[in-house]
Amino acid sequence: MCPVGLDLARDFWAEEVAPRLGPLGRVVAAGLVGEGSECFGFDDTLSRDHDWGPAVCLWLRRADRDAAVPIRAALAHLPSSFHGHRVRRPSLEAVHRTGLLEVEGFYRRFTGLERPPATPEEWLACPGYALAACTNGAVFADGPGAFSAHREALLAHYPEPVRRLRLAAHLEAAAQGGQYNLPRALQRSDRVAATLALAAFLRHAMAAAFLLARRYPPFSKWTHRALTELPAPWPELARCLTDLARATTARETDRRVEAAAALLAGGLVRDGLPAGQGLFLLDHAHRIRESIDDPHILALHPRID
Repeated sequence: MCPVGLDLARDFWAEEVAPRLGPLGRVVAAGLVGEGSECFGFDDTLSRDHDWGPAVCLWLRRADRDAAVPIRAALAHLPSSFHGHRVRRPSLEAVHRTGLLEVEGFYRRFTGLERPPATPEEWLACPGYALAACTNGAVFADGPGAFSAHREALLAHYPEPVRRLRLAAHLEAAAQGGQYNLPRALQRSDRVAATLALAAFLRHAMAAAFLLARRYPPFSKWTHRALTELPAPWPELARCLTDLARATTARETDRRVEAAAALLAGGLVRDGLPAGQGLFLLDHAHRIRESIDDPHILALHPRID
């Protein structure tokens, strides 16, 4: 069986890259983090047709940039294949994914900041999928510790008032899409409008689940897959949403939407959050907003696209 890219990268670092760097390895962090299915452990035979193969990221602090030249010289002597796989070379489309990278520039590309977010506005400006991309994968070694310290600050997740604000916004959007627009579109036999409403419900219901799990959702094509790997009850929500996507009648669609809403409402209770009555997610969203006692945060508009 072909190893997943993350395992292959770990072996490539240990067997080929680290020995060539020698003492230079102490000034970098090494791992595989960022864009690409292999960073999430989701790569398969289909995704391996491009930008895949043995490779690592080496993150160098700006203060240590004088080491860049000898590090690149050491990397120039890496083999062209490893364990039967062609060693990946950065393509024009993925030039920033592997190889020697700057710590500060790596995080800036995803969050717009060279340090962890420090204010509610800065946290809200970071898309969830970008936070997922710069905190996924694995760090194999980190002598200076700067890369890992930044990573751990992001993995600590949103400050609680920000999490609640985002959660309320996603629950509102899920209610609008799945509990209001979807049934009305189906009653009008407007399949295009119904499909758009269904997509909105799926997206925002999953985003709410990730917030309740205190995780960041990956890019849309991997969100459902990642949902299946969250702690209970979210794999059950993933199955429920699969059934919803396959529903062929308005009655079945409504039943699946309400089942998903019940799981989200139950998740609010387990999280200790204030919850509304019944399964209408908009009521739950209002209760969560009411629990935020900072008027400054309440006046902000979270990015939920």
